[in-house]
Amino acid sequence: MSGDAQLRRPTALGVSAGWQALTRRLSLPVALFLVAAFVRLASVAVFYTASVLSGHGGHVDYSDPVVYDHWAWLVAQGFRLGAWINITPSYLAGTYDVGFEYWVGFWYALAGHHPEVPRVVDALLASAVPPAAYLAGRATSLGEQVARRAAWLMALWPLTIYWSGYDLIKDPVTWFLIALGMLALVQKDRVRFVLLGVLVTVVLVLVRSYVGAGFFILLPLSAALRRDWKGLVAVGAALVASQLLLGAFAIHPPVWSSAPYTGNGQALILQPGSKSSQGSVDELIRRFFHVSGQSTAKVEGGGSDVSSILREGPGPIAARFVVGTAVTVLGPRLSIHDIVHPTIDSGMYPGLLVWLPLIPFTFLGLWRGIRSRDPYVLSFVFLAAGLWLGLSFFYAGVFRQREMAFPPTLLFTALGLSRPWPKSWPWVYGIAIALGLGLLVLREVGAF
Repeated sequence: MSGDAQLRRPTALGVSAGWQALTRRLSLPVALFLVAAFVRLASVAVFYTASVLSGHGGHVDYSDPVVYDHWAWLVAQGFRLGAWINITPSYLAGTYDVGFEYWVGFWYALAGHHPEVPRVVDALLASAVPPAAYLAGRATSLGEQVARRAAWLMALWPLTIYWSGYDLIKDPVTWFLIALGMLALVQKDRVRFVLLGVLVTVVLVLVRSYVGAGFFILLPLSAALRRDWKGLVAVGAALVASQLLLGAFAIHPPVWSSAPYTGNGQALILQPGSKSSQGSVDELIRRFFHVSGQSTAKVEGGGSDVSSILREGPGPIAARFVVGTAVTVLGPRLSIHDIVHPTIDSGMYPGLLVWLPLIPFTFLGLWRGIRSRDPYVLSFVFLAAGLWLGLSFFYAGVFRQREMAFPPTLLFTALGLSRPWPKSWPWVYGIAIALGLGLLVLREVGAF
């Protein structure tokens, strides 16, 4: 053994021993949270500092984050006056799932108009996803080893770290709620299953309507898979009651209504005084838009009109699913030009290079999960498949959104990474790499 090797070996052993001592002192969920929080807060710091130094005031994206910040600050000023300002379509914002704006507005009311505050809080919420997924996976037949592997994948997942720091976006809150939903799905106590499941569904409806609608279906399905018929009736009744209450208080239309999924971004009539008897709030709204009396406020929305898509017929709908799934799973496609001249997509390439080799393992894990016939694992199969199909149908090409699918998906990736593997694996990878490189070269030379 050389002298250099002798010097390096004790150092490596010391680092390993130190890490083992740390993880022994801390429970695994706490260790997962701390590691995840460190890298996500570092991502926030990098994005925010780079934006400030380049003269952009902390913003990276001038589309959705600016809209969220806009409405949240109005909401916060209302909170400071002791008033609730309704920013749903009949009034201002042009969309119903404005729960995130109220969430950010709460932090603005406490800390002032500083977007970095809710961004840090959201990064911490995203850091709770790995330990939550670990606890959820461990409660099923997947077992400790698979749950542990999946949780570390989530904690260090490059794509999620990237988007956690990116800007003021609702995605980290959505990931956190989905992870809580996974914990709800494995609750064996009926009361906890119903209460936690309905709470997650209601909040998701308010933050991201279509994911909330998915849980509205998934919770009864999960109860049916475990043959808990009393639980099925209880959770179904509680879900319906929750949606009726949201509609009765004019907070949000029920998930079975088409209203939450249509009409985003329309020009809307703002009528100060129509919904508030407090003159101070009316004046706040007037000053906010620099207008007096009646006016219109146009907001750019990014949602899809589901009804118009469904009117296209079965053929186009099927094609949209097929093409959308391929684009959502594989994209963004690698481009040497984008690497030489970086874009926002370029920042996803390290994560994409981690994800692409794991896709076959993910499919293998899904197949193993289906064959397990464990009702709790099957609930995660439906959750993962539902998220991927929903994203492919409504948001194909919007790659940030797909991070919602990874908390349940990486459980099956971890399951697929468990040996034994199919003997055909080297051929699968060889063919996939050859096709990928061939397509990349053809694209760069302008063949398509």
